[in-house]
Amino acid sequence: MTGKGYAIVAADTTAARSIVKMKDDEDKIKAIAPHLLMTYSGEPGESSLSLFVIVVFFCFVFSERG
Repeated sequence: MTGKGYAIVAADTTAARSIVKMKDDEDKIKAIAPHLLMTYSGEPGESSLSLFVIVVFFCFVFSERG
């Protein structure tokens, strides 16, 4: 949900595979910068992929700054 000058982001904290609950404290929202969030969903292994995407994003940003 967004409004003038703000956004509300929500996600659950359950990491499950089929009917098996693997974790109930998985943070699916990553803060990349003060005003930039990344959310993910899917397989429990996606959390490591999200960290990889964040690292690649910062490498790109810093390489563009020269």
